Amino acid sequence: MRVYYLGSHHLIFRAHSSSRYSVAALVGSIEVDNRLVDLQVSAPVELSNKMIRESVDRMKTFVAHSVMSTQASRVNKECKDLRQRFGDDITLIAGGPHASARPRDLLDAGFDYVVVGEGEKALPDLLWHLMNSKDPLRVNGVVSATSQDLSVQLFTGGTTGLPKGTNFTHQALLDACTLIPDHGLKLIVDGEVPESALLPTDHELKFLVPTPLYHLSGFMPAIIMAAMKRPVVFPKSLGFEPQEILELIEREKITALFMVPTQFRMLLDYPELDTHDMTSVTLLSSGGSKMPAYMKKEILNRFPNTVLVDGYGQTENIGAAIYSFLTVDDIPKVTEGYIGKPISGVEMRVINESGDDVSPGEIGEAIYRSPSLMRGYHDDDSMTKDSFDGAWFRTGDLFRIDEEGNYYYVERKSEVIFSGGEKVFPAEVEDLLSQHPDVDSAVIVGIPDRIWGEVVRAFVVLKPGSEITENDILAWCSGKMASYKKPKEVILRDSLPIAEDGKILRSALKELDSE
Repeated sequence: MRVYYLGSHHLIFRAHSSSRYSVAALVGSIEVDNRLVDLQVSAPVELSNKMIRESVDRMKTFVAHSVMSTQASRVNKECKDLRQRFGDDITLIAGGPHASARPRDLLDAGFDYVVVGEGEKALPDLLWHLMNSKDPLRVNGVVSATSQDLSVQLFTGGTTGLPKGTNFTHQALLDACTLIPDHGLKLIVDGEVPESALLPTDHELKFLVPTPLYHLSGFMPAIIMAAMKRPVVFPKSLGFEPQEILELIEREKITALFMVPTQFRMLLDYPELDTHDMTSVTLLSSGGSKMPAYMKKEILNRFPNTVLVDGYGQTENIGAAIYSFLTVDDIPKVTEGYIGKPISGVEMRVINESGDDVSPGEIGEAIYRSPSLMRGYHDDDSMTKDSFDGAWFRTGDLFRIDEEGNYYYVERKSEVIFSGGEKVFPAEVEDLLSQHPDVDSAVIVGIPDRIWGEVVRAFVVLKPGSEITENDILAWCSGKMASYKKPKEVILRDSLPIAEDGKILRSALKELDSE
């Protein structure tokens, strides 16, 4: 199944859920040299339109919009807004359950085409029609893509601000698809990880990804597995449902599973976890945000026959730059922030403010160069220039390295809190707060203070049934950390704002202070 050639058009693909034709459009559009732009459909309308405005240029643009019935009124409003903004420069395509049930409503709302029916042929058939009809959108010609032509535009997570479009060539995407598997095979050859983790013998290699396609954690497994001609499985639920995940593992004999740390926490806490058969799983992979050391140990103890892969990467590199492959025997070396070493093909350094490499144990900003790096930020030459030092990309993340060349993630540089001339690294305080027996999760942010510049505010979610107070948590912190690191205020919440990719939206918490 593939998406047919549409000529030199952009295909803005807005995948609300990861359906079969979602993956077909994703892979097929790259195959035939239509640039892919992956957007987060659940984003606010004004943010979605900002992303689209950044992607529309002289070429016609298709929007494949998967519509759920619960979104109908919002989608209709957004459709009209897009039409008003872009006129005939945009072609709107709707699909999904609501499209099949009420196609006339969507046509009346302004969609040009409505994909009716679930199945493997609906979207490709529509695109085939557009290509072969006398529609003015038809473009004649032969695909003539080169390795340096733009292939994919992905948006950064936007957890600390507005998302930024990142542009990648076909060559960068190809390199990203080969770097990670090649590195894994190298580790097998070197005897660092068991062969069964990446090349299972009892079952077919089959990847389960409960993260959305617009995020790297969903995008890259789909592309890599397609290149390897191996299946990738996506759950149907829009949210993360542990019961559904466990049922899919049992039924499909899943061998590899990717989840962000928040999803791992939900799965580990699920009461029915031990009643399901997960013996087919040989590889557990995580990324997207930092996984605490205690959680890594818990996972390895709970699933001793698996390899836990934890990595560090950025949208700007369209994949991981550092990976650690951990087995139950590696538990003693799992310490806070430990990630591992750069993967084969990626060069990484940690530098100080003067641009010099730091000594082992010192903290500095990580920079790296990689064949899968983006060409630049879309339509933002200034930001692109500021982010590169020659061929080296400035990550904006703080690391330290030990004597053996292992990397330890410290914090996002922009999230460091400066209080009274001292640096407070949020991850350090959050890890300590999470060790409180009544705390389920915690996030800290810096808030302005007239005397200290910034002070620490903690947002805490308690475990079910806990009755402790904010003052109890403040008292518990005394003596466990330096006074300037200790939260000056604790706010108890039922939940924390979390993006669909599982990352906590710190920017949303910071905005609470300004409301």
